[in-house]
Amino acid sequence: MPQSEIELSKTGIWPEDAVHALGEHWLVSVQQIVALAAMPNGVKQISTIVSLDLDTVSSLLARTRALLSPAELRELDTPVDIRGQSLGALHPGDDA
Repeated sequence: MPQSEIELSKTGIWPEDAVHALGEHWLVSVQQIVALAAMPNGVKQISTIVSLDLDTVSSLLARTRALLSPAELRELDTPVDIRGQSLGALHPGDDA
């Protein structure tokens, strides 16, 4: 984890079992959780992973977001186009 990221387990915001469940999905930082929540159905995915209802997860996310600067939040809330990612090796001239 980059030094600039905040380790989720050290925030004291999320229940220990939720932190463990998120960690099993390689979600270990505040920034990762906030970015996932910004994706379509992200909050629902987090809710499923941690086995908590949407209202509880939304409350935890609000507290988690409060740890970040406005600039970080703007960056993490901006959707990223990943359509051309994970295509593997392409032959020259292949379009993504």
